[in-house]
Amino acid sequence: MNLITYKNTSYWGQSVAILIHSQLEYLISKKGKASLVVPGGTTPDPVFNALSNMELDWSKVIIIPSDERCVPLDSKRSNERMIRNSLLKNKAEGARLISLFQDQSSGEETNKQIRLLLPLSICLLGMGEDLHVASLFPDSDELSDAIAKDAPETVCVSVPSQPEQRITLSLNVLNSAQHTHLLFKGETKLKVFMQRGHDHNNPLAPVSFFTRQATVHYIE
Repeated sequence: MNLITYKNTSYWGQSVAILIHSQLEYLISKKGKASLVVPGGTTPDPVFNALSNMELDWSKVIIIPSDERCVPLDSKRSNERMIRNSLLKNKAEGARLISLFQDQSSGEETNKQIRLLLPLSICLLGMGEDLHVASLFPDSDELSDAIAKDAPETVCVSVPSQPEQRITLSLNVLNSAQHTHLLFKGETKLKVFMQRGHDHNNPLAPVSFFTRQATVHYIE
């Protein structure tokens, strides 16, 4: 694990964006396309805003939400809505996004689209104070399904601490990425991460499934 600490939000967003852009550019030059898993929420906004203004053949980039709330696209709680508003704009407008939750498409069709992209190129993840990543929540009854070796590409989960049902990429998919980046901010998250985030493959601390290979970008 590589832990990088930032004191300035603008510098943090620009630095992470430059790193991801460089990785995308290289992978496109080698493979002709690249996939990028991204979280919802507001934490990655500085990264998304910076990345959306960078020159790249965005038509060769496929964006996949790490997880999604089962809500309409026009809901403020929709991860896809947040990603489209923050990332798929400016120069990045031409990137393609795979929706995890659409009334008109089946889960198997979504799984098939993701399966064709494996292994993934880059996985950008957030983390909650309970150490959840994507919708791999420690209190989810379906966590064991999502981290199973034979799990499908996406898994529907219910979380007692959350108001909506969710869809998450499975651990197999998330861990297939060539590059993994973890974003979080605040002393509270850093404290719990340093206490329990280094446990190896601990379902009570789902972030521990990623810390060995991840570059961690922490802002104070």
